[in-house]
Formats: sequence, C-alpha cells, structure tokens
Amino acid sequence: IPDAIIQGTHLVDEKVGTALDLFKNKPVGLLTWMKRGKVIKEYTKKIHELISIEVIPENVERYGSVPVSPKTAKEIGVTLIGCDVGKNGSDLEKLSKIGGEVYEKYGLDTLFAIVDMVCAIMVTRLVKVALDENLVTERTAIGLTGRAAITGCKPRLILSQIKELGIFDSPEEHIAFIDDGLARGAAVMARCMNSLGTPKNPLGGSRGGKCVLRERMKLQGGNMDEKEMKKMTTQETQVKRSSS
Repeated sequence: IPDAIIQGTHLVDEKVGTALDLFKNKPVGLLTWMKRGKVIKEYTKKIHELISIEVIPENVERYGSVPVSPKTAKEIGVTLIGCDVGKNGSDLEKLSKIGGEVYEKYGLDTLFAIVDMVCAIMVTRLVKVALDENLVTERTAIGLTGRAAITGCKPRLILSQIKELGIFDSPEEHIAFIDDGLARGAAVMARCMNSLGTPKNPLGGSRGGKCVLRERMKLQGGNMDEKEMKKMTTQETQVKRSSS
C-alpha cells in the first residue's frame, strides 16, 4: 500500500518502485505535521476508504496479493486477518492517483506523513479485528516488523493509536518493533534449538520440560555444582515418565 501511494509521484518506477526508494531515513518534521495536519487527516481517511481489513472469508483462495487457505486455517484453530485494496489489489491504482495528487499539491514530506498515518491506522484496524475475534487481551504481546511499521514516524503513531484503544496500561511494554522479524526469529530459533535437552545432555530434550538455556549456560560456564545437576536430572526424568 505505501509503495502504491508513492508510485503515483512518478519519482520511482510505476510498477516496482517502493516507498523506501525515496525515504531518506529521516522522519517527517513536526512543522509538516502542524502545518498540514488537516490535509494529512483528510487524505488518510480517503485512502482508508479503499482499504479492507477483515477476517478472510472461507470461500477465497487469494486475499490481496497472498494465496490463502481459510478452511485449512480454521481446521487448525488459526484466524486469518487480511488486508486488501479492492479485490486482490484491483484498486491499488486509485492509491497511486491519490499519491500523485498529494505530491503535486503539497510535496513529498506531506505525502510521507500521510503514508505514516495510513500505516498506523492499518495496524489499529487490524488489532480491532483481532479484538472482535477475542484474539487480543491485556496480556497480549504485539510484534511489528518491516518498513511498513518501523520507518519514519510510524512507531510513535502506532503506539499512540494502540493506546487509544485502551487495551494496555503501558503499550510500550506490549509492543515490539523489529527491523527484520524473519531473520531475528530464525536466529533465536537456531540458538534455542541448539540448546535443547538437559544440562547434562544438551541435545535431545524432553517434551513438556522447561527451557534449559539458563542452566546450560551455567553448566558450560562451570557455575553449576553437582547438587544442581542432580536436581535438574531428576526433574527431567520425572518429565519423561509423565509424558510417556
């Protein structure tokens, strides 16, 4: 969606150009927000009238630009929430026209401010749908990754929008902004998988047992005595018996 908006400026490739091509890694200044506040709100509303965010219907095989299988997801207890513009992106060109109009009238800073606000409200709408589906509670943690969530003024705007929902007392403690969720998640998983098992036998692991990374670090650092080792081994044996 941000890319489609920016493509309307004709400053990037009209088919494969991205918002990142023009972003200078500098948030829009306060003066733009104050001076163009009304314009930003008007165009943000106009853009969101074209955006659908909902639980994906069961009778579709594609939603937006993503192949989906809602029936399979339902069978395994997963709720799919999708975002689309028109039908399978059919109205993305309308976003480009709006982007071009804003750029011609108000310039690039105002356009990027609108993109930031559009993305922040997209997150809010998504969370609202999740709330309606009873998927979010006051103990939920929300992770946001990628340029559509972490560049420009988006983190600040997202925190502000989520706070208005009244779900969390301190949104900052429940929302994480990650530069690359896939890469960092893979790194954490690799570290975790390499640390499965008992402190005495690090590879393998026991189903139902707790994470042993802390104990393994103590063992490898020479800080675990025989008494602790015996206790951990006994606990793991009990877990194996109860799960067998």
